[in-house]
Amino acid sequence: MSLKNISLILGFMTLSISVVAQIPNGGFETNSGLPSGMGEWQLVDSWTNAFSLDATPDYFHNGGTFAGDLPETPVALVNAFEGNAIMGFVATGVKGTNKREYLSVEMDNALEEGKKYQFSFSITNGAVTANSQGGLGTSELGIAFTVGSPVQSANSPLELTPKFVIQSVLYDREWIHYTFSFIANEAFSHLTIGVFGNDDDKEIQPFEGTSPSIAYYFVDDFRMQEIPVENTAANEGKGGVPDDSIEPVEPEEPAFFIPNAFTPNGDGDNDLFFPIVPSMVGYKFCIYDRWGQLLFSTTDIDTGWNGKNGDGSFFKTDVYAWELRYDLENAEGEWISRVHQGTLNLLR
Repeated sequence: MSLKNISLILGFMTLSISVVAQIPNGGFETNSGLPSGMGEWQLVDSWTNAFSLDATPDYFHNGGTFAGDLPETPVALVNAFEGNAIMGFVATGVKGTNKREYLSVEMDNALEEGKKYQFSFSITNGAVTANSQGGLGTSELGIAFTVGSPVQSANSPLELTPKFVIQSVLYDREWIHYTFSFIANEAFSHLTIGVFGNDDDKEIQPFEGTSPSIAYYFVDDFRMQEIPVENTAANEGKGGVPDDSIEPVEPEEPAFFIPNAFTPNGDGDNDLFFPIVPSMVGYKFCIYDRWGQLLFSTTDIDTGWNGKNGDGSFFKTDVYAWELRYDLENAEGEWISRVHQGTLNLLR
């Protein structure tokens, strides 16, 4: 199993981590029955669809049948991150439709105001199948904590302020594991994952498929635990409670340059397109066409795109998209994934 780890730490240094579980059935293993089709979220103990009358998240299990089994789901090929079960949901539809699904759960105990907690989960898009509606990626996917359960109206967006947001467009066939810490400023009882608010400030982009209509995500392995806060001079006068508005400690970004055009015509001049980068951990460089189809990818910083199709013919003059991924180590020794995206002109 390939895995990317992303960690964001809010607040101050921590001491030992408690082992008290806060999220019931975080891996979706406990159920009232095995799924045989899409939309069978009700089979999963503890979790809800935010009480929508229309939204239908999905449950998948290695022991399921027909459309409810793994690894071949109707949306994508995917294995469980851990154990035998995962859940999936439509985070958004095409931009402007404001289509949403959410997954929500009541925690074992309400969080205590002023205490610090560490939360983690895993997420992927999987490898979309030929007839899948999936293939879109969206920005602003987040985790919101609330006092009481949120209630979604039909498939409309929930207007909640998340504690954690993946601000860049998220799309990956591999499982990505996110970890972050925060201070509870209320006695939160529920957590909900999804995209909050309408589409106006969201980036929704195609990555795979001929005409994808949904940004679909699989999730697994939700965990949360309390972590003691170090009583330092920095939080004196605040009752020993650091402010949860403190920004994450960000590592220094490496300098790199990516041109905006190249001319793959075989004249030996500017025939390859590649970023000029230093040595990078977790380096991956990809090229997509305007419909989100992957045309080229490499993990070698010295390998560039020659602008050719698989049969050796050149792609036409057009605008294409590039994506650069790499990992950085922060001051706490945790690896953080970075994603940069842009466009290039292929000229012939």
